[in-house]
Amino acid sequence: EEEFEKKIAPPTLLLYVDAGKETMVKRLLKRGET
Repeated sequence: EEEFEKKIAPPTLLLYVDAGKETMVKRLLKRGET
């Protein structure tokens, strides 16, 4: 189980971080509009 998690964890974390960045950028853009 541990090996399985180690293989899957990094890509999932990267996707999560990328999604977080996009969300932050969208919020900043929305603030700039108003």
